[in-house]
Amino acid sequence: MARYLVTGATGFIGRRLAEALLARGDQVRCLVRDPERAARLRELGAELVAGDVTQPAAWRGVAEGVGVVYHLAARGIAPAAVVEATNIGGTRDLLRESQAAGVTAFVYTSSGTIYGDQRGAWVDEGSPVYPSFAYPRSKLEAERLLLEARAGSGFPCHIARVAAVYGAGSPMLMAERVRRGRMRLINGGRNYGSWIHVDDLVRVLLLLPERGKVGRIYVVGDDHPAQLREFYAFIAERLGASPPGSMPLSLAKAVFGLAGLVARLNGREARMPPDLLKMMTLSHRLNNRRMKEDLGIELRYPTFREGLAEVLR
Repeated sequence: MARYLVTGATGFIGRRLAEALLARGDQVRCLVRDPERAARLRELGAELVAGDVTQPAAWRGVAEGVGVVYHLAARGIAPAAVVEATNIGGTRDLLRESQAAGVTAFVYTSSGTIYGDQRGAWVDEGSPVYPSFAYPRSKLEAERLLLEARAGSGFPCHIARVAAVYGAGSPMLMAERVRRGRMRLINGGRNYGSWIHVDDLVRVLLLLPERGKVGRIYVVGDDHPAQLREFYAFIAERLGASPPGSMPLSLAKAVFGLAGLVARLNGREARMPPDLLKMMTLSHRLNNRRMKEDLGIELRYPTFREGLAEVLR
């Protein structure tokens, strides 16, 4: 049986990927910060390795005997130093270990946020990128490290630039806020977003080492990018609630700024940092043609409507 390493295995995506690998009988090693949160994976047969990805010692020997590495561990909206230590430093250390172990494939989950605000334009693997805050900048730098290793030594990497991921238990749905009428969209949610159901993303990740072309970047999203107001209006309809209201960008900046000031005065990390506002207002549409052609995949949930209908049933 093949041996796989999954980082970020207690996360929303990583847990489902590890479970899918275990379900088909593969040997799976999971790097986790808190083994107690991974008890279910241990019960299913996973080998757990405890470690913090920001500490080089966590990676020592973790890729030994591994054929395929899935690197999902990341930090999103957090202080820049934390994001960089996790997303750049962690990738650099795992890359070093994977090269030493001679892995046959290294699948990295990057992010569609690296394209930045393109005013709703369609983007693909060859489009220019405009990362506008710490998270996408760190993802782009991690991509650069992997592609540099590919060019220098033929390192077998695959890079997936992933759309917003939803599914049962996904925090991005904010279903309870929608249900209670407390959801507000910046400028009415007229900006465009792209989505992918977590089950379809797992299928893509499983196929990348088998059918993906080594050293290639793949945009991973469904077939129907849409304005955020469409996405959340559909959620509201399924929940029997009113569509979310609107908040002008100028007011949103003031609210986020005030929340940040209060957090600093109280010595706490801001719950509404400026990076979150930037993420909420990005606007572009991901073109998934290369993904579908190279991997030969037909999505189970080609649009968010089929996916959300299943999630909110």
